Amino acid sequence: MRVTKTLRFSSSAVRIRSGTCISFKSPRNVRGAGIGEAVLRLVLAEAEEANVAVSLSVMHHNPARRLYERLGFEYAGETPSDVKLLWRPRTAM
Repeated sequence: MRVTKTLRFSSSAVRIRSGTCISFKSPRNVRGAGIGEAVLRLVLAEAEEANVAVSLSVMHHNPARRLYERLGFEYAGETPSDVKLLWRPRTAM
């Protein structure tokens, strides 16, 4: 089964498809305003409903890692340039 969702936030749209990689980067002038967190919370709500895990990579010294960990992502490995994080739905067995 392939799940596709389009999430609209302001004038941006993020297309979520199971098994597909997406990228989201807040413009510098709005960083810290909660936009990235709001988008990620929408993604995680959809993942919770579909009972699917979400993984992401973040560069080692990127302060966004704190946000991801606060939202429940856990360490899942690393490369020389980034850290792999994994979020699992509470409904996962």
